[in-house]
Amino acid sequence: YLFHRRLTRGLIPAWNGWSQRPQDWVFIEGESYLEAAIADGKGLYLLSPHKFGLSTLIPPVLAEKGYIINRGGNGINPAGRVQRWGGEHPLKWRYINYHGDYWHRLKILTDIRAALKRNEIVHLSLRAAPEGSPDMEISFWYKKLFLEPVWFQVIARCGAPVLPCFAMGDVHGTVTIRIHPPLPSNITEMAKQFGCLWVEYLRTYPECARIWREIHCQLAKW
Repeated sequence: YLFHRRLTRGLIPAWNGWSQRPQDWVFIEGESYLEAAIADGKGLYLLSPHKFGLSTLIPPVLAEKGYIINRGGNGINPAGRVQRWGGEHPLKWRYINYHGDYWHRLKILTDIRAALKRNEIVHLSLRAAPEGSPDMEISFWYKKLFLEPVWFQVIARCGAPVLPCFAMGDVHGTVTIRIHPPLPSNITEMAKQFGCLWVEYLRTYPECARIWREIHCQLAKW
């Protein structure tokens, strides 16, 4: 766990040094699913769990491979992301920031629809919390955990294929980005399958999760 945290912190400032040769460090599994969705011409979502693995690497790595990708998030410092990942070079992927009021978020919905219409990738990072809707509950091994419904609501309004995507580092310093087949179009079934997949990764790669400190601090609330 500590090694993974250090790897995560080290990759970000080192990005400009190895961004031109990601093939030396990053391996992509399931890229055929990505290519098939793009060939269908309707755009697609890549759905990753928040605070798990190295999901922040997914947009810049895929952009270096020539894919047009947009990253959705609730960041309060988009300019800082440009500095971290773009440096002195133009950012090769777009950051869709939904931090703000209702009208700001409505604009983000419009931006996502436009990106999908252009047959681009929209990468979403999904959060989870100890409280939520019963149809968003996942089988976490320590009491209850619920998926955040916000992005599922966006997906329901902007229909496009949804592919789960996980990025993990190992003790050798290499990164694997794993893309899974599309999820069902029904939102409830989509959330259920993604939740089961996320739990499988948590059990298989617990060291890649960045939630343990928060869980420890919130034990009284669980």
